[in-house]
Amino acid sequence: MTESKERRQYDVFVVNAAGRDGPPCRGEFTCQWNWIAASADWTARGNGNAEQPKWDAIVVVAQKNQENEALALCKAIRDNRTFDNIPLLVAVNIYQMPLASKVKQLPNSSYIFTPIVEDDLVKRLEETGVE
Repeated sequence: MTESKERRQYDVFVVNAAGRDGPPCRGEFTCQWNWIAASADWTARGNGNAEQPKWDAIVVVAQKNQENEALALCKAIRDNRTFDNIPLLVAVNIYQMPLASKVKQLPNSSYIFTPIVEDDLVKRLEETGVE
């Protein structure tokens, strides 16, 4: 890993993490990750005129048997202009690939497998334009 990559800090808004401080991760992370957990009552709906948050990405953690809810949330995030320029990733397991495929069709959106590995996360963020 390069020195500049190790010093990089990422601010990632995490939705639906089931009471965790961040998404399910595996391995040691060398970058500084600021996991910002959404409150239980957080909603993507809004007036669309609010100032855009300074997040590097939004990660929606898809819970088992709640794929429809995760997809609806991802669509609502993409419909809210406040989040237009923020990459959206849905964190899925191998059995949730239909959800991942649907989210990938949304603008500036993709998926990542859980548990999340840092190199995979950085790669997905770079693919969406986060430096």
